[in-house]
Amino acid sequence: REDLLRAGIDPFVRELLGGDLVLRRLDLLRVEALARPGPPPNRAPLAEAIPADRTLREALTRMLERRSSVLAVTDAAGAPVGSISLADLAERSP
Repeated sequence: REDLLRAGIDPFVRELLGGDLVLRRLDLLRVEALARPGPPPNRAPLAEAIPADRTLREALTRMLERRSSVLAVTDAAGAPVGSISLADLAERSP
């Protein structure tokens, strides 16, 4: 399925995989792929964080659950390395 999603979408693939292709594509990329380095501009320190190795779908879910439009991104040790926003997902996701 991942290969089909990455290869492009035609009507047959859309019907085969269903209508939630955008969400399925978010399962293919990690947060680190869209994370912006450093803290988000003009924002206070972030309370909510997500590890860089999680999927973009997990990031979206966390944002919706926490009613937050921005998450801090952390490395494997839990140190902040950047941020990701709802706008990043909307503008830059596949």
